[in-house]
Amino acid sequence: MLYHLSSSQIDKETQQALGTLVDTARHYVTPNNQFDLKLKWSEPAGISSVAHKDYLTQLGNLFYEQVIFLALLS
Repeated sequence: MLYHLSSSQIDKETQQALGTLVDTARHYVTPNNQFDLKLKWSEPAGISSVAHKDYLTQLGNLFYEQVIFLALLS
């Protein structure tokens, strides 16, 4: 089935799905393992490696630190 949706409809549905995902994750993930990162969406691509370099670096560093932490626990 092919859906014809405007980008504003997709954005609204995406925001609702993301909100549900965040609410569900917060229920199962302890607060010390939750991170709140924010970025401004770029048009038309969304996330740009140039425009969002700091965000992507921070996200990568957090992920790396958590993997190392979990590896040291095992």
